Amino acid sequence: MFLKHLDRIIHEQEGRFSEIVGGKELLVVFRTSKTTGFKYVGFVPREDWNREIVNLRNGVLAVAAVTLALAMVLAYVFMKSIYNPMFLLLKAMKQSVGTTDFDFQIKEQRKDEFGILFAGFNTMMRNLQQLVKNLYEEKLLKQEFELKLLQSRMNPHFLYNTLNSIYSIAKLHGVREVTDMAYALSHFFRHSLKGDDWITVKEMLEHIENYFRIQKIRYRDKFDLSVDVEDELMDMPVLKLLLQPLAENAIIHGIEMKSGKGMIHINGYRLGANAVFVVADDGLGIEPERLEAIQAQLVEGVQHSELFALSNVNKRIKHYYGDQYGLNIFSELHKGTTVEVVLPFSSGSGGNSHV
Repeated sequence: MFLKHLDRIIHEQEGRFSEIVGGKELLVVFRTSKTTGFKYVGFVPREDWNREIVNLRNGVLAVAAVTLALAMVLAYVFMKSIYNPMFLLLKAMKQSVGTTDFDFQIKEQRKDEFGILFAGFNTMMRNLQQLVKNLYEEKLLKQEFELKLLQSRMNPHFLYNTLNSIYSIAKLHGVREVTDMAYALSHFFRHSLKGDDWITVKEMLEHIENYFRIQKIRYRDKFDLSVDVEDELMDMPVLKLLLQPLAENAIIHGIEMKSGKGMIHINGYRLGANAVFVVADDGLGIEPERLEAIQAQLVEGVQHSELFALSNVNKRIKHYYGDQYGLNIFSELHKGTTVEVVLPFSSGSGGNSHV
């Protein structure tokens, strides 16, 4: 039965062919030994051969199915790791923007790129919350200021007429102190209630002199005033009520509690591109720890009731002129206090110097 393949077996080194033996199909495999030259012939029933092929195919399919399942699981985990934080970020943005809930924070802690995004979102929300708070406070301050301004302008002619009547009666009866106080107070209020927020340095000094004329009568000549401002600054436009609150501070906190007579100096000079105004007293001074706290609060822009005059003037300067301008305060205990006001210089010919 193998005679027809005998020539092939003899002359070929190796090969295979199928043959039917006893009604069964066999796979015949032959190979020639390189050492001895013997021919080795093997017989494998077809059904066994097919079984191995089927087993191999099933094994490959099983491995492929497991690999596909693992790939799908890994893809799901990967997509979930991306989708969940993206969904959380989107939900947070919808809640904060849609409902203006600026208190919302993403609580989930991560150490990947989404962690950086979450931290950035939380920082943005805190900044927005602080901005809204600042705008709200500024709006309240503006409303309060407008209310006070409205109250201060109510029927000013009645105030002028009353003060002028007091002045006339006091002058008629020869009461010099009442005459001087009524005159100074009339001019003081006329300046304070002027509608424009900007005046010249010359007008500012006239206002301060009227204020000190009243205070000297009140405090029975407890202090003297020295004013020395360069002529170059006289026509320069400045904010109204810029130095008067500082002068009032010098009297109340510096001179009033001092034993003996005090001295208050008001100076003004040009320093490069800036104009510097100085209010100095030789009063009680400020303790170093307290001075350091005041300086820090001025830098931070804190609105403190105890420092209302200083902080209010400082905030107005920074608002109208810029953050690089404002107040500098120096003091030495039992020797006095000096407050510097630094503004951009303006010749006065170009209008107001504010921005």
